Amino acid sequence: MSTIRSRVAAGAIAAAASVGLVVGTAVPAQAAIWHYVSSSWVEAYAGATSNTNNDGWIQAFAQLGGDVSWGVARTSHSDAKVNGFNMTHKARIYRNSVIIAQS
Repeated sequence: MSTIRSRVAAGAIAAAASVGLVVGTAVPAQAAIWHYVSSSWVEAYAGATSNTNNDGWIQAFAQLGGDVSWGVARTSHSDAKVNGFNMTHKARIYRNSVIIAQS
């Protein structure tokens, strides 16, 4: 085998070994809740998703004047949306009955 082929083979083996090492020592997924809240005179929206389903109960809330929408309380996903027109508006995300985000 030529020197160039030996170096290419050694490089390929080293690359495969390093990829295997990286995959074998991957950090476990961290718990997180992704959320988005927005409210204006014409729309209120709140949505949240858990990547593990172990972050507690999440629930979305949206209000535009007297129109109110509550998302289903779940451990995985919740969203609420209200459309119309009113100068009083808000959107919130609750986690275990505590506000974690609002607009």
